Amino acid sequence: MVSNSEEKATEFQNALKVIVTNAARLYEDAKILEEWDRFPTSYALAVLAQEEYGKAFIVHLVADHKVPWTPELEKASRDHLCKQLVALVLEYINRKDFIELMDEPDRFRGASSLPSHVFSAIEIVVYERVRRWSRKDWVEGSKIDPVANRIARGVIDREKQTGLYVLLGNKGQVKRRPDMISRERCHVELARAERVSNAFYLLDDKVKRVASFDWEKIVPLFQVLLGEMPLDEFNQKWWA
Repeated sequence: MVSNSEEKATEFQNALKVIVTNAARLYEDAKILEEWDRFPTSYALAVLAQEEYGKAFIVHLVADHKVPWTPELEKASRDHLCKQLVALVLEYINRKDFIELMDEPDRFRGASSLPSHVFSAIEIVVYERVRRWSRKDWVEGSKIDPVANRIARGVIDREKQTGLYVLLGNKGQVKRRPDMISRERCHVELARAERVSNAFYLLDDKVKRVASFDWEKIVPLFQVLLGEMPLDEFNQKWWA
């Protein structure tokens, strides 16, 4: 007999597959539109693909029994800024670290730290997008990385909207329009979407995550900040 917890885990695993498949579709559509010089729409779809991969990470944490599915986490999974920040974290994870360790040990970046933009992105996701704290409630003593803060302020989301819509001012003047998205900006965002997409892949009809030392640092950091891992246990991790 299947327990409720096992049934729930299966639901999230199924959802994860649907999400990753959809993220890959958005990314492929973005590439097709880029080939047809539809740079604004391609740009917007590239950002949406990253958001969907960000959602996949959130669902993966639940499917892998790392965190529980709460109303706050459900809301975060629909939060555009939250998913864009998670995508920034996923962009940092890449497939080369094991290769570097075996073949190019001098290039291996180590396991004792995370770059400031990744750490800030995780803090903002947990404290502001999940727990809904204000910046003043947690930022004392912390320095927010400008790359993560740019996303948190909605810059990328506004640029995504620019790729799709015409924005008018209070006097009817055109303030932003899709053709403001250039070929170069489109290419940059597509390249970023490709790096983000490397975090997950489908194998034998199941979603797998990339093998990465960084993944083993990032997941416990989410857990401890969300209150799902005791600080003592977190500090005992081999990379801490």
